Amino acid sequence: SIRGAPQADAVVSLLDIFGFEDMNENGFEQLFINLTNERIQSLFNRIMFERELEEYRREGITAAFDPGRGNAECVDLFCLSKPPGVIKLLADQCQTGKDGAAFVSV
Repeated sequence: SIRGAPQADAVVSLLDIFGFEDMNENGFEQLFINLTNERIQSLFNRIMFERELEEYRREGITAAFDPGRGNAECVDLFCLSKPPGVIKLLADQCQTGKDGAAFVSV
């Protein structure tokens, strides 16, 4: 929790590994903005690294870099439909009209 901030009944805290924002509290909208940015960055990285590696192969150059794991696993945790990611679970829970206890217990 943040010092001086009022205590909430339930809190979900996320660490944004690929970026940094210093905010006391992020809203639901910020979650979607960050997810969108992460998906765009992941797509850009994959396309650019694949193109660079292909060009290296054509030129007979051994690749001297490793693009790393990227952020796809973190993004999938939120965005997958099957198995359901966090966003799908939240949407399903909202449609039940219940208090959210089932979502918290997942």
